[in-house]
Amino acid sequence: MDALETVHYLSIPPILIVMTELALQARGTFEVVLTPQGTDGTPEETALGRLAIAKTFSGDIVGTSTGEMLSAITSVKGSAAYVAIERVRGSIGGRVGTFVLHHRGIMDRGAQ
Repeated sequence: MDALETVHYLSIPPILIVMTELALQARGTFEVVLTPQGTDGTPEETALGRLAIAKTFSGDIVGTSTGEMLSAITSVKGSAAYVAIERVRGSIGGRVGTFVLHHRGIMDRGAQ
């Protein structure tokens, strides 16, 4: 199977989402499928990639999300970064609707 055809499926331990504007906290879990959408095509030491995100939430948030993740993996072992945005559709705290999540991460030689 080509690397671009690989689908990554992760089950994530419980999460805490804090929405400060609404003064609301939610606890729960989510399962995510990350599907590679291609790379920038350059054989450089820093690989840029794009992944489609599909999540299913359970717990205080019940719903699904879709989104996009951009990533950069460097030649330094354990060093990478990503930024992602996803649209969540579901219910939280008795309210039903849609909201957007933005998240990012940096790993420096295995340390986050």
